[in-house]
Amino acid sequence: NTAVAKKELIRIVTAEATFNVSSVTCGVVLDDWYASKVLKGGDTARHKSVIKQLKVYFNDIPATDFYGAEGYNHLERYKTLRLNDGISLTTLNKEVRTLSASLNYAKLGVDPILKTPKAQKLNGEIITFVSYCEDNIRTFVLEDDLCLQLIERCSDLTYHTKPNLQLQNTMRLAILIALTTSARKSSILDLTWDRVNDFSIDFRNVELKGKRKKRPHNAISADLRPYLDKARADAKTNYVIEFEGKNMETGQ
Repeated sequence: NTAVAKKELIRIVTAEATFNVSSVTCGVVLDDWYASKVLKGGDTARHKSVIKQLKVYFNDIPATDFYGAEGYNHLERYKTLRLNDGISLTTLNKEVRTLSASLNYAKLGVDPILKTPKAQKLNGEIITFVSYCEDNIRTFVLEDDLCLQLIERCSDLTYHTKPNLQLQNTMRLAILIALTTSARKSSILDLTWDRVNDFSIDFRNVELKGKRKKRPHNAISADLRPYLDKARADAKTNYVIEFEGKNMETGQ
């Protein structure tokens, strides 16, 4: 919990012992980095889950392995294991960036945010971490004819094997919003009517906790306007994208 983590960090940064760098493990530097995040405050739940996953593989591995080629070997083995688990490259990159941040934090003698002294547990040069990416990622573009086909296919949607007009209209609206604003799926699904006015859509949601990618504030196109007007008139909740009186959550 937060109190325990703060107590542990205070013990770490005030320790007078001289560390044997060669015996410092990745598990130790991951714990130190997470403890610093807790002490700084804010939402740390996401960091906690990433740290837990990283320690499954890296916990007992000497941190000094990341001074050279062996570090790259560890990363490649970890990449293979995690992709076999079925995770996305986006998730893998988040985990690897956290490991990199932890190792580089261990090299510091002063916390860069708190400006307080801390134990320097590594003194060598950490290898450069690179992001993993897929071949030709994000090169597929929806041409106009494909966009039209996508919209038209909404008329074929069924619910419990029967055509459902409400579902068809809801999905058509969601697709039109995506095509005309380039907003992310999560931004569209949690969009509420109080953030839609006569001229624009504000995808920023002040109720969301933690750091989020910057969300846009888009003008409403002439093509989108009539669909929004009809949806607002038929709305049963404050959510723009709804079905059977409930908002449609990601993955539904």
